[in-house]
Amino acid sequence: MRPMEEGGTLFLWGDWTVYTLTACEDLLERVLPGWNAPSGEGAEGAHGPSPAPEADFFPMILALEGIHKMDTAGALLLNSLAGASPAGLVPVVRTDNADFRTLLEISQPAAGEVKRALPPWPARFLHKLGSKILEETYLMGQLLSFFGAFTLYTLRLLRHPGGLRLAAAVSQMERVGLHALPIVCLLNFLIGMVIAYMSASSLAFFGAQIYVVNLLEVVVLREMGVLITAILAAGRSGSAFTAQLGFMVYNQEVDAMRSMGLDPMAALIFPRILALCLSLPCLTLAADMAALLGGLVSVWGSMDISPTVFVHTLQQSISVEHILVGLVKAPFFALAIGCVGCFLGMKVTGGSDSIGALTTRSVVEGIFLVITLNAAFALFFNAAGI
Repeated sequence: MRPMEEGGTLFLWGDWTVYTLTACEDLLERVLPGWNAPSGEGAEGAHGPSPAPEADFFPMILALEGIHKMDTAGALLLNSLAGASPAGLVPVVRTDNADFRTLLEISQPAAGEVKRALPPWPARFLHKLGSKILEETYLMGQLLSFFGAFTLYTLRLLRHPGGLRLAAAVSQMERVGLHALPIVCLLNFLIGMVIAYMSASSLAFFGAQIYVVNLLEVVVLREMGVLITAILAAGRSGSAFTAQLGFMVYNQEVDAMRSMGLDPMAALIFPRILALCLSLPCLTLAADMAALLGGLVSVWGSMDISPTVFVHTLQQSISVEHILVGLVKAPFFALAIGCVGCFLGMKVTGGSDSIGALTTRSVVEGIFLVITLNAAFALFFNAAGI
């Protein structure tokens, strides 16, 4: 393969394939120094056309009669050479091989392709922010539509209870409720210990250590018990719903169910949400007891308040109202977590990447909705004087 010049013509020989690409580039660099310089040093960059190559001449004709083989890699290299010509000069590619001409045509850059400078960062930031707001708004509308479909199916099920898939609901209750009981109790036990210890340390300055029991009763029964349990459910059950349904969508099992006349809402979605709504209040009760037990252990060990005194003080200060406030919030938290998990699971469109991204999103949005609902309940109960 030996290029040579003759009256503004560059004759090319040999094989121009991916296997000889490096040798061809080195040979062109020796004949036309600087023809393939990077942006700002000889190639067309964002600030305008490139200067002429450093060679004494630039060929007006590229003669390809001596080329024996060419693939897309060689065609791309020749198109790059033609595109590196000085402004106003367009080399003519001369060849009688129809296959070579076809390769050169299909490997040319897109017509009208112009490198544009990026807009300033405030404009890019506002564009991304606006796009994200529109995307989340659209997704929230779809979620509300999904919740409406779930509500309509629930009302239809109340009229015809025979359509309830009880076995599927019980199976899901075992998974989201019974299997979650150990981790829920352990975590709330530790949180109860921390709350009691920190509260007792602060109240010790005023000699009011005994009131740690009253503080623990209010904080755990009204807020922390149900909140921590719901966050655990969002991370455990909500993500599981998204992953399970997403994998079924990816494997086209949901499409197969529809083709057989089965409703995914009845067979897959409703049993999961119902199981979570029934299980979360039970988990909340267990979490409350575990947190109070953790508080008892903490004050017994750190402040020498005996279990008898702790239980007696708790019996005098405990309020059924506080228990009910926590239990009332649990089904609403479960409904939000279940709807988000199932909705995002049915939104899977790709493979493992889509399942992973939507599973993560399910956890984040489930926790966000739980905390938002908890704040709304706090304002409502405060306004109602409860």
